[in-house]
Amino acid sequence: MYPLKFFPIYFNKIWGGRDIESIKKDAPEGNIGESWELSCHPNGESIISNGKYKGIKLKELIKENKKNIIGKDISEDKFPILIKFITANDNLSIQVHPDDVYAENFENDNGKSEAWYILKVKNNGKIITGLNDVEKHDIKEKIVNGKLESHLNYTQPKENELYYIEAGLIHGIGKGITLLEIQESSDLTYRVYDYNRGRELHINKATKVINEKLKCEKIIPKKKIIKNNICYEFGDFKSFSIKRYDINKNLLKTSNKDGFNVYICVSGKGVITYMEGTETINLGELVMIPSSLGEYCIIGNLSLIEVSV
Repeated sequence: MYPLKFFPIYFNKIWGGRDIESIKKDAPEGNIGESWELSCHPNGESIISNGKYKGIKLKELIKENKKNIIGKDISEDKFPILIKFITANDNLSIQVHPDDVYAENFENDNGKSEAWYILKVKNNGKIITGLNDVEKHDIKEKIVNGKLESHLNYTQPKENELYYIEAGLIHGIGKGITLLEIQESSDLTYRVYDYNRGRELHINKATKVINEKLKCEKIIPKKKIIKNNICYEFGDFKSFSIKRYDINKNLLKTSNKDGFNVYICVSGKGVITYMEGTETINLGELVMIPSSLGEYCIIGNLSLIEVSV
């Protein structure tokens, strides 16, 4: 087995634009708002772009060789994560995601919590992270009568900050924000306000799953020095763990036999060497480390987000 790379899956969005070009040089024409980098979700399934398995869907490879790809502890029927870049040329809808219980009972899907790693902030862009001074029984009335905005909690994020958006937290991404989203594998979104753009709202469902008491602050990471490299440990979340590595020369690692690791390059470039060869990793690229890879070394001057499952 070898480090796996994938073809990006691009999505035109009403709020999209061309900011994706700052991280993805091969983006197609259009108002690109999302680039799915790793997914086994039916709305966009990753296809391998390198090596002997080039052209094969990741989902198919997992079915053939689960233990060597994602480890023995992860179900082949429920790939746990979806990773994407989001570039907001306009405000995204104000929205909420259901938890697993509601999603499984009413949508035959998974719930969705997600983490946002902020890559770029233009023109004082903001994010919405929860509600202030409103009771559960008043939320629907506030939405219907256009009074919700005064109860929204606006946050001014900075580059390299991480926010964890729990299922049930009302949230939104503002114009000018570029971020990396690491989420549970679900595409369920309930819009409560969409800036009068004419798209469907999901007010009844949203009010059932909104948890008005949830708040979201930036995650303060633990900083560690590992052989002249810097590691920022953001924490263990419900379905994944997140770290950032600032690598100066090289970092020696070993694959996770019970799960898998993913690296997303957010600055610089480098190579990953392993027993049978090497693989490049450049800005905006994602590399998945299969559970059976063994020892590998990341070489270069680069910053990586590590997602562990």
